[in-house]
Amino acid sequence: MGAQWRRGIRDPAYEIEPRWTVCEEFSKQRFDKLANIVPVDNGIERSAGQLFAFNHSWERASFQKPLRLPIFNGQVFNEPIVTDPIIQELAQQKKANIFATDVAAAAMMCSTKATWSWDLVIKKFMNILFIDKREEENMLDFNTVAESAGEYQPNDDDTMNGARQLMREAQKCQNSFIYNCTNKKETKKMQEDDPFIESDDQVAARIGYEYRLWKLDKNNTICIRCTVHAYDRVTNEKVNAYVLPEYAPKHQNWIKQLDNQTANCFTREIADNASKMSRWTVQSLLAEVDQMRFAFVKRADPLGKSH
Repeated sequence: MGAQWRRGIRDPAYEIEPRWTVCEEFSKQRFDKLANIVPVDNGIERSAGQLFAFNHSWERASFQKPLRLPIFNGQVFNEPIVTDPIIQELAQQKKANIFATDVAAAAMMCSTKATWSWDLVIKKFMNILFIDKREEENMLDFNTVAESAGEYQPNDDDTMNGARQLMREAQKCQNSFIYNCTNKKETKKMQEDDPFIESDDQVAARIGYEYRLWKLDKNNTICIRCTVHAYDRVTNEKVNAYVLPEYAPKHQNWIKQLDNQTANCFTREIADNASKMSRWTVQSLLAEVDQMRFAFVKRADPLGKSH
């Protein structure tokens, strides 16, 4: 566990050293006032991996008649951009001079929504920039829970409903849903094989990656590795799947409202998770995903051991 992950969620995500030179300093308020850039979309340069069809049987689940979500202990890749072989090839071909993951790009674009600390690493090689999350375990490896929930915001303690425990639980549910929400018999292959799958029997979720280019100005082009989770076999549209976990039954009130007033529950989740929902939306927009699917996941037992 990285040292910065052990710091308080409101402390600086990484210890700033006195010997560092300050190049520029931005406040959250200044980000809102920066001039908007209107990039030119240069489309998909490469795509890799494979997509399974979304399983519509999950749409029949309800609070009163839930479907059990099997726990997936395999890997859902979010590999560092500098170790991505396709990114390495695109950089050598000078297809862009800035490279980033959708996670990093969305974190920057939605930074004013965040109330908990996170940080990014920018590596420069010659005249090329690589922007990514820090390799050590950190906030961007997990899904925050109730970050903007006001008085219902979780404490940063060691209980089951502590902020870090909830983030880990939410990410585990997220990975499990991405893996289990698809029909493995219906698949659509991308242009190239998954660059991170080492063998056919590797226990890992199969998803798609699109390496998309945007022209920012005459001197700068950015390539963002975007992720796609599945596709809809009826409409042939791309799908991204996300999980909203239950953590405060009295506040969320799913037992009374989820089946009959789903919109109210969803609106409350948007308000309580403004940062996370904004990042998910931006990631899906970058990938030009047509559908965002959300699963409401409750604990199957009071100890939170299953869902």
